[in-house]
Amino acid sequence: MKRNILLLALLLATAFSAFAQIEEEIMQSKKEKIAKGRVYLLEKFLDRDYDKVKETKDYLLGLEDDNYVAITPVDLWHVLFWTKEFDALTTDIRSYDSLRYVVYKNKVKPEKDELGEQIYRRSVEDEHLLRFNLQEAQLSKEDFDFLTLFLDWDLKPNSPENQKSWNESVNRFLSDYPNSGYEWYAKNIIRQPYLVDSDFGWGIGLDLCSGFSTGVFPKPIFGFGLSFDIVYKRLDLMLGYEILFSKTRFDQPVSGGEVCPKDSNVLGMPLYAMLGYYVIDNKSFRLAPAVGVGCNMETYATKEYPQYKELEKYPFMWQGGLVLDFKLKSGGFGYGYGYGYGYGYQNKRQKETNYIRIRYNFGVAGLGNGNVSTLHVISVGWSGIMKKQKVSY
Repeated sequence: MKRNILLLALLLATAFSAFAQIEEEIMQSKKEKIAKGRVYLLEKFLDRDYDKVKETKDYLLGLEDDNYVAITPVDLWHVLFWTKEFDALTTDIRSYDSLRYVVYKNKVKPEKDELGEQIYRRSVEDEHLLRFNLQEAQLSKEDFDFLTLFLDWDLKPNSPENQKSWNESVNRFLSDYPNSGYEWYAKNIIRQPYLVDSDFGWGIGLDLCSGFSTGVFPKPIFGFGLSFDIVYKRLDLMLGYEILFSKTRFDQPVSGGEVCPKDSNVLGMPLYAMLGYYVIDNKSFRLAPAVGVGCNMETYATKEYPQYKELEKYPFMWQGGLVLDFKLKSGGFGYGYGYGYGYGYQNKRQKETNYIRIRYNFGVAGLGNGNVSTLHVISVGWSGIMKKQKVSY
């Protein structure tokens, strides 16, 4: 019995020792060391202890091998900016080429944590400090120009406008330094295709209308309308028609001694063609004055009262107005495009920009015998403009 108990105790001790050993090995695994080292580096970075940041960064780089990445290249470069190790920074970026890119892609990456995000956040917030460090460093003009370009690209948000500016900067840099060691990174990572809108576009809109008129025209007006837009840059040719319902303002005599009584139903169908120019066009809204011509076809309940036929009017009108568009989220048809080496791009796509459109129109019509009438309409509705997009460099 004692022998069995001793044997069981020996087996349990052996098993416990094996578990303790494997646990220790797990805790000392390369992946675990990398994770702990990154946590420590972040702590010291947030404390602004850049000497410890430098030591921890060197420790992490010492853990890297053919299979593991301890700190991603861009995160490393951010750290080197803060530790002011510009020789190491420029050397590492110069060595980044297509082969290194492929090798990096095939390695085991660090577990997702907040290191890269926090370093980038501070780099954006304290960009002026990074630029000051760069100014104070003893760098060649080529190194200084590239690192300045890198910061411009790295710390600003992606947008077609910014990408166009970065591409132009890359082209200037490569023209100034045709045999630069930064050529691969500048051409393949910073310089990227971007989508630009065509100068031409077309659109359609729906709206609700309200207004009033003067002279013998009707009382307050309500209705709806349909519009079409043909766009070239900031010019907008607006074509449309409206269906307006109203009543006559006062009795109107007709031939044969008849009188079209006050409050008779009137159906109006103004047609218009107006040319506008967007004097303001920003990310939130755009504003265009517009001028043009139109024709207001009016029918005075002639189906019920044929004797009022002569009151039907088709007066020519001079048109004018203002168009205020509030921009909504844009959409599109086709594949999008991404930033970074190795992405594919579709050459063309359609972009739709939606607006809440508020439009004021007025029309001036001559009624004969020196009489003039005006029509004033305010409409609120939706408008969508479609433009082709193409890839540019």
